[in-house]
Amino acid sequence: RIKQDVIAGSSHYLVFKPEQTGNYNIACAEYCGLNHSAMYTKVVVMNENDYEEWYNKNSANENKQTEIVVNN
Repeated sequence: RIKQDVIAGSSHYLVFKPEQTGNYNIACAEYCGLNHSAMYTKVVVMNENDYEEWYNKNSANENKQTEIVVNN
């Protein structure tokens, strides 16, 4: 378990070494306001080959979006 307060406009990092692949749901751990019960995200742990495939696919799309903004 970990708890990290988030401050608007700041960046936070969490580094850990996963032991199993899979999808892991994460829920907000502190009552923090409206729609608190809907504050979920997930961590996806995958093997290195799957990660490389995911990264290459998604980073290509990111670069295209950046080019569109720059060219406009």
